[in-house]
Amino acid sequence: MRALQCPPEDARSEDQCKKALGHLTGVIGRSRTDAPPGASIGTIFKADAWGDYYFLWCLERAAVIYDLKTIGDKDWYGWGSKLILDTQRPDGSWEDRHGDVPDTCFAMLFLCRTNLAKDLTESLRLHNPLGNP
Repeated sequence: MRALQCPPEDARSEDQCKKALGHLTGVIGRSRTDAPPGASIGTIFKADAWGDYYFLWCLERAAVIYDLKTIGDKDWYGWGSKLILDTQRPDGSWEDRHGDVPDTCFAMLFLCRTNLAKDLTESLRLHNPLGNP
């Protein structure tokens, strides 16, 4: 099997990653009433993504792959898991924008923090522009 080739280093990548994490920091901790004007796509905290459970799952993927316990000194997992657990329906499902089956899957994937891409994770950690161990 051929080894993965990493793209050449870009001097801007560290700054770009830090800016992206700064943007995420503004969403982490948000409640429905904290949403900026015009944010309307999610129904839980208005992440302005393709649904709030989808956003949480994407956030979880990035944080697990980069091994981030916090983002901008915010406990992303504590915030997200509380939102998810507080919004679970009596039948055990969740629903936001994608219907109960996909949104339930997104919620469960977030809660489990399962690293399904260990090979990718190791590759990203070796070439991590954030400099995390």
